[in-house]
Amino acid sequence: SLLAGIAVGQAIERCCGVRPGLKWPNDVLLHGRKICGVLVEARSVGSALHPVAGIGLNVHHRAEDFPEELRERAGSLESTCGGHPERSTVLAAVMNELESVLDEERAGRLRLSDRFAEWDALADQPVEVLDAGPRGTARGVDEQGCLRLETATGTQSVRSGEVSLRAR
Repeated sequence: SLLAGIAVGQAIERCCGVRPGLKWPNDVLLHGRKICGVLVEARSVGSALHPVAGIGLNVHHRAEDFPEELRERAGSLESTCGGHPERSTVLAAVMNELESVLDEERAGRLRLSDRFAEWDALADQPVEVLDAGPRGTARGVDEQGCLRLETATGTQSVRSGEVSLRAR
């Protein structure tokens, strides 16, 4: 999901001229609003496992299109950037960037921790892993995509969970 998020970020920057942030593990944020979610699961074909990514990118939603309880947190390319980006242009950019990022990863040229750091919306922020998870300061991701969380007892790697920015 991190690679797909990076690809979406690059595509948005290319199409709209603005740089979104990535909220570990699977959200793309623009001006503090979630505009995209990425979910990846494995599907088996014979004895081989293949990742399948679902990318939900809000392109033309207006504030009033979201339920009232989400209006402060959700957005779209149109509502946060202005203009009216063409869906086909955005889709083509996402697919091209995804292919490029995956090619880099397959060739061993992509350091996940460094690349994610370029987009990390949680960097050095106090966060909480929801559902009784640890609290601490987000310190990027490791090469396996785990969140590095600096806590009172040391640095932990968080493999999965939902992260919330804690009130300071």
